[in-house]
Amino acid sequence: SRHFSVLVCNMACSQQSQQGAETVPTIVTLQGVDFMGGDIKHLKTPGGPAECAKACEANPKCYAFTYAKPDHPKAKKHNSCWLKKNGFKYNRGPHYVSGIRP
Repeated sequence: SRHFSVLVCNMACSQQSQQGAETVPTIVTLQGVDFMGGDIKHLKTPGGPAECAKACEANPKCYAFTYAKPDHPKAKKHNSCWLKKNGFKYNRGPHYVSGIRP
């Protein structure tokens, strides 16, 4: 099983509802994080990081993803989505959004 001692997430992370029931996110997104290595697939996702996350959820081998935002300095990377297996490294990258499947 997959365990993380610390998960950092942005404001889009799920919050407790008014009734006290917890809603659990399927993928935790990390703003400004680029996962390096462990690529299993590369695709273009003009629908943004949400589309990239859905591609990861649909692939049973996908453990995490990295999405390059349209403001990336390299035009060929705009809206790129890399699906990841385990074994990637964390790297700070202001032009990326990454996510981990719990």
